[in-house]
Parts: sequence; C-alpha cells; structure tokens
Amino acid sequence: MGQFLAPDIIFRCLGAALSVVTGKADVNKVFDFTSTGFWQAVIGSWLIGMLLDIAPLVMADMSLTFSLQIHLLLLNAFVPFVGVLFFASAVFHVLNLTGRADKFIRFLVPYIWVKCLAGVSVSVLALGGLVAGISWLAFAILPAGLWFLIKLYSITRSQTSLSGAAATGILIGDLAIHMMLAVSAFPGMLGMAPQ
Repeated sequence: MGQFLAPDIIFRCLGAALSVVTGKADVNKVFDFTSTGFWQAVIGSWLIGMLLDIAPLVMADMSLTFSLQIHLLLLNAFVPFVGVLFFASAVFHVLNLTGRADKFIRFLVPYIWVKCLAGVSVSVLALGGLVAGISWLAFAILPAGLWFLIKLYSITRSQTSLSGAAATGILIGDLAIHMMLAVSAFPGMLGMAPQ
C-alpha cells in the first residue's frame, strides 16, 4: 500500500506525461494501464488538484473567519476528488455505449496525468509571475493552456478511437463537470460569509 501512494510515483507519472506532451515517448509505453495505475492516477490527480486549489488560499492574506477558512479548505479537498470520479464515470458510460469500454483505462490514465501536468505548469507560471513579479509569465499561460488542450485532444482521439466531435465533447464535458462543481459549491461559501 505504501508503494501505491509513494510520492515518487506521482513524480514519475508527471515525468511520463511531460515525455508524452513533448513527443519524446509513446503514450502506450510509459504509463501503467492496470487497475492500480488507474487508482494511482485518480489519487494523484486528487492530491495535485487539492494542492493547486489550496495553495492560493494559503498564500492569500485572508481576513476570513476560521469557520470559513475551514470550509474553503474542505471544499478544495473534496471538489477535485468528486470531479475526477464523476468524469471517470461519465467517460466509462460513453465508452461503454460506443462499444469501447476496453479503452477506458488506456485513455483515462494518460489523460489524467497530462491534465495534472497542465494544471501544475499553468499554476507555476501564474504563481511565478505573481511571486517573482515577472509579468511576461502571464502571457505564457494561454499558449501553454492551448498546447495542453491540443495534447489532451490528441490523447482522447488516439486512445479511444472516437471521432473528433466525440473527443471534443469529452473535453467539453470535463470542463463542464468541473465548472458545475465549482458553481454548486460557491453558494455554500456565500452562506458562510461574514456579514
């Protein structure tokens, strides 16, 4: 179990994702396409998502009540986990309906790790620009985001054998799931806001 959640696995998989997006490795040769590999991707994605969501809260000078701070931390701990599980479930149903259920893990494992790498990269550029005061880093966020979007689309097409429209639908669905979760969580935060 310790090896299942070992930090070196997260770094190794992020390195594999970097090799894939830079064209140095074949997506089918660098990831673990077993059920263990799937759960490592899900848990790794959750941990990375949680850290990326919580980091701005910790760095911000917040004059929020303790209960609101705890609420925000718990919210940012659960939303990434629910998001990745909901997306995985939706993808499984789409692939199952199209007779491609066998491609579920072969698609989702690299997709999740490349998406995590995208989140880390964009966050590093944004935080680097803010902390170091290097304003030109903000201009690198959009091209980096587009580059990762193209790579996620490519992975979706190659790993699922779906049409371009269906692959685009999966990417839009992923975004929609995370936006719906964020929007549904926001009213709860408003209810706890100090008057």
